[in-house]
Amino acid sequence: KVFGKPVHKMSNLPELQIKGAEIQSDILKDYITGKVLIDVVLISIGIETIGGIMIKIIESNSTIPLKKIEIFTTAFDNQSSVDIHILQGEQLSVKDNVTIDCFHFEGIPPALKGIPQIQVAFDIDACGDLKVSAIDKATGKELDKSSVRREFLGHCFPCTVSIDDEE
Repeated sequence: KVFGKPVHKMSNLPELQIKGAEIQSDILKDYITGKVLIDVVLISIGIETIGGIMIKIIESNSTIPLKKIEIFTTAFDNQSSVDIHILQGEQLSVKDNVTIDCFHFEGIPPALKGIPQIQVAFDIDACGDLKVSAIDKATGKELDKSSVRREFLGHCFPCTVSIDDEE
């Protein structure tokens, strides 16, 4: 239930998208009242951390558009770069999730492990496009992955949820 109302769920994404478009069309034509359509992320999105563990940045069922920001650091002394491995799934272990993309962030000034602060931002717009960026807080250096390969995301979101006030 969402907002105390039953949620219409379908497991077949194409059928779900067609049903959502049909409902949205009827709402726009004033044929249906009392329904709200919400686009959500169906499967959590996160990044790999040391030890092959996925940290979820965006939890499943989060409404879009949205932006989430997390701060990460280095695992070793004098580490000058990090790999940002973007994953989708619900499992703790990286090997049990799906890789969306991976990019290399270089130019981190030498420091003791845990000192550098890398701000990683995940931004999903209203169309369901994911943008990932990373900024070294000490230098201001930014890596912008303006469009993560959407074909990996298309089978997961956006999803239309219908909330029925009549029931």
